[in-house]
Amino acid sequence: MAKYNNEKLSWLLFTHVMEDIKMANCFYKNHGVAVPVDERVIEKMMHYLMLDGIFGSPASRAYYSDWKADHAINIAREYVADRIGAQSQDIIFTSGCLSSNNMVVKALLNEYRNNGRHVIICHSQDLNSSRLVHELESEGYSLTMLLSLENNIVNPDEIKRVISKDTVLVSVASTSTNAGFVASVAEICEVCRRQGIILHVDAAQCIGEGAIDVNKISVDLMSLSSRELYGPNGVGALYVRHNSKVWSALSQVKLSDVPPVHKIVGMGEAYRIAKQEMPPHLGYSCQLCDW
Repeated sequence: MAKYNNEKLSWLLFTHVMEDIKMANCFYKNHGVAVPVDERVIEKMMHYLMLDGIFGSPASRAYYSDWKADHAINIAREYVADRIGAQSQDIIFTSGCLSSNNMVVKALLNEYRNNGRHVIICHSQDLNSSRLVHELESEGYSLTMLLSLENNIVNPDEIKRVISKDTVLVSVASTSTNAGFVASVAEICEVCRRQGIILHVDAAQCIGEGAIDVNKISVDLMSLSSRELYGPNGVGALYVRHNSKVWSALSQVKLSDVPPVHKIVGMGEAYRIAKQEMPPHLGYSCQLCDW
């Protein structure tokens, strides 16, 4: 009887809490793991999901709506590029930030396999244990993982220490909430530039924390996230510096034969909103930190 009463009490408590949740204005605070989509972004995306909106396939361009869908992708590309000070032709849409990271490593190492087989990775633990890393090791590539932290900064001197004549790529997360470190991107860019090494930056976590200007740093490649700026999941972007030595290896990469127009448009809208609204929000955040 006591067990039955305990189970019944637990169930009543659970249902009572759930009813309170439904009635209350709840706030989801764990935005480091999952971020809701901005209502304005959803509204924009809906126009590209319904027949009475702009529904078309930019790959076929058989109908007027197809051309309008293609134009919408180009506009989204401009919004993303504008957020980081790039040109629209430098932006390639992908299926997500991790997809961008994997694309970079695979494409570049295939292109430059005769130049060297050493890669330096300064990323979160989940990337370092990914299938891609195991694939590279099985193909004979030498990987150096830099996970040690020093005041939450990846020391450029540490990267210089592990660079060898066989190093072809350095991939680093500029801000990673998973591993808890912030990379000194500008200094690392200078180190790689002097050594003639390709530098890839995963900017997924820092894109929502301040301004990024690719003209002020010599980064060759940068992975960008949609969801960190309250955009949809399942889409990301890769910045490829135009006319750099990596351009030919990556400029022809496509997200798919039939790109998800609504997701790309949603990412573009999220970046447009962020460009307009982020400065005052950052000022408010600084005030909270100083409070």
